[in-house]
Amino acid sequence: MFAWRCGGLGLATVALLNVAPLAGCGDDGGSPVPVASKAAMPPASVLARDLALFRRPRTAADAVPESLLPDDGAKALGLSLDTSRRAREYEGQAIYVVASSKLTCTYSRQNEVGNCWPTTTVTRSLASASSLCGLGTDPGEIVTYGILPDGVREVTVLRDKEPDRAVPVIGNVYVAATSSRPPLPLRIAFVKDGRRVTRPTGIPRDLARDGCPKGSRPPAGVP
Repeated sequence: MFAWRCGGLGLATVALLNVAPLAGCGDDGGSPVPVASKAAMPPASVLARDLALFRRPRTAADAVPESLLPDDGAKALGLSLDTSRRAREYEGQAIYVVASSKLTCTYSRQNEVGNCWPTTTVTRSLASASSLCGLGTDPGEIVTYGILPDGVREVTVLRDKEPDRAVPVIGNVYVAATSSRPPLPLRIAFVKDGRRVTRPTGIPRDLARDGCPKGSRPPAGVP
């Protein structure tokens, strides 16, 4: 079975989530992982300018369970566990955001919404990715997700031959499950500062055109 994580630095997260190695997806896994040095590890103020998630006081509920992100795993990526925030839930599981000066990651027991991006990608509203073809997803669905700045209330996954899917942004994080019928979505859209903005989903055009390997049907309830 093929499993793909498109966008972000997915393979950096996969090792920490104990997920089997994935097939490559565009630049996924091929980009160098920017590891912050210990001296460069800052407080959450790096992201606080753009994300209300990091401006609120940190509570005990924001701590990532060690079984999800072990201390040595965080250190390997230069992540500061002191920055972790519980952003929201998806499918009944918490999504945490953890940061350093160079890297921002999402972690969840729902593997399909775990990823890492350069922090500059997050601050530029470019932190989106997609999981598909079996990476923690139900048969026949893909999951597009990411981190977006304050003021973005809703994200729409744009589809050519399927209905567009609009979902709310909660805790600066959005998650949208849509059908894996090709063509797969190449763009998302949202309104920021009164202007409509589009961003890539991370899915390469050839994969978007051909879709996942045949043999599965969209489950009931997936748009």
